[in-house]
Amino acid sequence: MPNISIIIPTYNRGYQIKNTLSLILTQRFQDYEIIIVDDGSDDNTKDIVSLFNDTRFRYVFQQNNGVCAARNRGAELATANYLLFLDSDDSIEKNWLIDFYKKISENDYDLICCGVNVHKNKISNKNSAYSEKIDCYEINKRLLAGSFAIKKELFFTIGQYDPAMNFGENTELSIRLQAIEKKVGYIESINLNYYPAADGGGRNLKNRATSNIYFLNKHKDWFNNHKRVHRLYLQSTAVAMYKLSNFNEAKKYFFKAWKNNPFYLKGLLRLIVCHIPILAKSIWKKEMNNG
Repeated sequence: MPNISIIIPTYNRGYQIKNTLSLILTQRFQDYEIIIVDDGSDDNTKDIVSLFNDTRFRYVFQQNNGVCAARNRGAELATANYLLFLDSDDSIEKNWLIDFYKKISENDYDLICCGVNVHKNKISNKNSAYSEKIDCYEINKRLLAGSFAIKKELFFTIGQYDPAMNFGENTELSIRLQAIEKKVGYIESINLNYYPAADGGGRNLKNRATSNIYFLNKHKDWFNNHKRVHRLYLQSTAVAMYKLSNFNEAKKYFFKAWKNNPFYLKGLLRLIVCHIPILAKSIWKKEMNNG
């Protein structure tokens, strides 16, 4: 039985997954299995994966059910005690796996987190980019795929990924993890390079809006104790609704965001702007076109 099961959900990423799998093969630690869950691709993903003649690789095809369902399917098939979820378009440092294994070996941790370098395009200039480093302690509060290893038993105990989430699923999972007692191990190194996909769940306005609303309702008590995060999610939902031309819903969520903190000036300004269609469309259309 391998020490670690690496689960890679993928959808029409044949042009990227070869690089991801090649990077795993260069890892200093090699006692793992890779489960590639193809979530209904109609490109050459299967052909690319078949180029890797390695018994540790398992390819599974399913009808398109979303990234959460794909990760859950991989977890069900995993044989190791620890699960590592990795997106098919991110990159890893050579010590990524061995650092996780060292932590697994030194203690019976339930969850292990490493640092992440998030690469982003600047909204003001599409031709330039910047990166945000997130340390392992912060990752424990807001997980990203590839930044954490979790005990398989714990993953199933807390209910796996929620298939109803098409956006923000890692944050939702981290909230459930925060609510329970667990032993957490930390890897100080920045071992994951995370690249937000241009066509990821957050880019789909309907996904963002519906997932946010579901998330807000599911974790009402948590949001009541985290007012600032609550306001940010309300604002994000409102902007998405406005861009979807659902103006009444947009106004409702802008009002909720302002009510969350009536003394927050920007919240009041957003509420006022959303009632001035020409100005609102100019501001939020620009945001949408830039990313």
